[in-house]
Amino acid sequence: MEKIVVIHTRYALDGTTLEIGERPAGLNPNEWFAILSDKCAKYGEPLAGGRFIFKVPADELEAIKAAIPVAA
Repeated sequence: MEKIVVIHTRYALDGTTLEIGERPAGLNPNEWFAILSDKCAKYGEPLAGGRFIFKVPADELEAIKAAIPVAA
């Protein structure tokens, strides 16, 4: 069975991302959400109350994280 990582997101009233799980160091919440939205939109689900989740296969999530440039 494939391992799935559930990434929870919470929004402010203005639509900015306040909190998001699995966020790599060096990225703010909005940047990480933008990357996930670009690479993993098919795994996303909107929820009530200003929340959103991504259900991403673990190996795919690791590949996405590995492709993010490390800040010097």
